[in-house]
Amino acid sequence: MGMLSIVVGGGAISLRISYGNISVHYANVDLLASGPPSADFESSATTSTTGSFSAAMKFGSQGPTIYDYVLIAIPYTEGSTSQTGLNESAETNMSIPLFYDESWTAPIWNASANGSNASIFAGNHSHYSSYQSQWQTLMNNNTCYPTAVGNTTVNSSAPCNIQTDSNKIWVRLPHFSGTQPSVTGNVITATTSSDTGTTSGGGGGGGAAATDKTKSKSYEPAQGQSLASNAKLQSAVASILAIEQLSEQAKQNMLVFSASIAQNTKVNRSFNSSGGKTAVTTKITYSGQAAKNLMVYDKVPKAFASSNTNITTTAVGAVMKVVEEDPEYLFMYSDISNGQELSITYKVSSDLNTTILDSFAAPEFYAESVGGANATGGGVIVCTPGDKRCSANDLQACSLDGAAWTTEETCVYGCENGSCREAPVVSAANYTMYIIGAIIVVVIIILLVVLRTGRKK
Repeated sequence: MGMLSIVVGGGAISLRISYGNISVHYANVDLLASGPPSADFESSATTSTTGSFSAAMKFGSQGPTIYDYVLIAIPYTEGSTSQTGLNESAETNMSIPLFYDESWTAPIWNASANGSNASIFAGNHSHYSSYQSQWQTLMNNNTCYPTAVGNTTVNSSAPCNIQTDSNKIWVRLPHFSGTQPSVTGNVITATTSSDTGTTSGGGGGGGAAATDKTKSKSYEPAQGQSLASNAKLQSAVASILAIEQLSEQAKQNMLVFSASIAQNTKVNRSFNSSGGKTAVTTKITYSGQAAKNLMVYDKVPKAFASSNTNITTTAVGAVMKVVEEDPEYLFMYSDISNGQELSITYKVSSDLNTTILDSFAAPEFYAESVGGANATGGGVIVCTPGDKRCSANDLQACSLDGAAWTTEETCVYGCENGSCREAPVVSAANYTMYIIGAIIVVVIIILLVVLRTGRKK
C-alpha cells in the first residue's frame, strides 16, 4: 500500500491512498475521533475488452462512517490503433448492481433481480437507510462524462466521470459498503489485435471487425389484460406501489387507464448483436395525460433468455420488480408527462439473430394515476380524464375525477373519433354546378308557364 497524498486541516482531513493501481479518496475524514476506515476490496479492477469495455471491482469496509463520502478510481486502458481499450469518445456508463455483506460470499442484493427501489433495499438492509436517494441513483445507469466534456463534476446526482489524462474512472459512494460498481462502454480495437469485436462511437480502430446485426420493429400497444387475473403481477404492482394489497376496484380502474395509455403510446424495439453479446432496447413514447406511477409490464421471450438471472437490465429513472424469473418485469416511473420517452434495455451474453424481435410482444401499461384521477383512491373510474368519445352525435368528455362521461355538445354534422365532424366544404366546381342546375330549373318552369298560357288562348 502506498500513500499518494494527505491533506490535514484541524480534526477533519482529505485523505487519498493508493492500493496497487487503485486510488481511494476520503472526504473530510475525522481521524481524531476514530482513525481512518479499514478498507477491504480487491486490489485490481476486473476488466474486459472483448467487443465492449467492462470493469468491475468490489469495495467494502469494516470501519465506521467517519467521512462525508468516498471517491474511488477504477483504472482503464485507453484504446488506440495500437492498443485495444476503452473508447473515450463513446458513452461510458456506471451502476452498482451488486451489494455484499462482510463475507463477500454472495450478493445480499442484486438490482437486476431484486429491483432498484432503494426504499425496499434499505428496508431489508438498514445499513443503507441513511443515503437512500444516493443508492437509488447508483443502482441505476449513470453516464460517466470525460473531464473535458459535459458535466465534469462528480456529485451525488452525477456520481462518476472519466479522468482522461490519467485513465481513471472516478466513482462517488456515500460511504464504504459491500458494493461492486460496474462500468460499461465501447472499445477501440487495435489494428494488430485479433479481437473481432466491433467498435462504435468515435476513435480509431482499423482492424477486422465483425458486422453488427441490427434491426428495429414497431409494436401496437393494446389495453392490458394480465392484471385482471395474474396473481403474481397483482402482487408485484402492490409491492412496487408500497400498498398491502391491490383491491378489485383498483385493478378495474387500472385496466381503464391501460386502454387510454395504450392509445397514446408508441413502442419500438431495436436489436443489436455484436461481439458475442445481444441487446434489445425498447423505446416508449408517451403522448397522453400526465401520469403518476406509470407501470410497464414486459415479458421477455425465453428465446432471448431462459431466466432473468441471464439478463442485464437497464431502465433509467425506473423502479424495477421481477414478476417472474421466466422472465417477466415490472418497471415503474413516478412521473410521466406528454411527449416523454422511456428506454428499457435487456442485454445477454449470447449471439442471437434479429428474428428474436418477432418473439417479443408489446408491453402492457398501467398507472396509479392519470390526469389527476387515482386508481387506488377507492372510487370507481370509468374513463381517463382528458379522453373524449362519441355517443351517437354527442361529443362526450371524461370528468376530472374519471367517474363519468359528460356531453359537451351535440354535433350538427355528426361525431367521429372523439370530435365533431366539420361542416361539408362546397368546392368552387360544385358551387358552379349548383348555379347552373338552378338556372335550368328556372328556365323549365318559365317554359311550362308559357306553354300553359298559349293553350288557354
